[in-house]
Amino acid sequence: MFSQGDAEELDYSDSTFDLVTSSHALHLIPDKLKALSEMYRVLKPGGLMALIYTGEGTFNEVFSILKGLEDRYPEWFKDYSWDEVSNVFISLEKSHELFAQVGFENIRVYALDEINFVEPSRAHGKDYVFSFWQEDLPSDRVLALKKEMVDEIKERSTNFGFKQTFYYIYAHCTKS
Repeated sequence: MFSQGDAEELDYSDSTFDLVTSSHALHLIPDKLKALSEMYRVLKPGGLMALIYTGEGTFNEVFSILKGLEDRYPEWFKDYSWDEVSNVFISLEKSHELFAQVGFENIRVYALDEINFVEPSRAHGKDYVFSFWQEDLPSDRVLALKKEMVDEIKERSTNFGFKQTFYYIYAHCTKS
């Protein structure tokens, strides 16, 4: 059975499922602890939760460029919340802590690093990687910053392209 809904308020009775899975979503959920608690709640005792999500360390190259822009234009970023951005991605250690805090057992958390090289002209498109930071900034600033970002991407590119690091976390655990 597949269903779409609010991960922080699952519309199912307690102990309904033998398996709960999530693919590439945990990092996008604001209250990760609440979502994991809901997954735990709907699992039957002995049930398995299996997740894959993007972890801390992803997009380091992009964050480095954005931090440089913030250093050059601090007044433009004064209302910007880096904490919100950095809390999106969690580490292996934080993942394990969250699962244990909820009550999961037999916790297995591991990661896969991936490096991709993209054509610099494609690296600044409508891709999630380069659009998430725009939400809290006025459009005139976004255009100016985007141009500088593109220039920086080109400058940092090698003959392979612009490096983007991805850090995928795989986790599975059981409900006691």
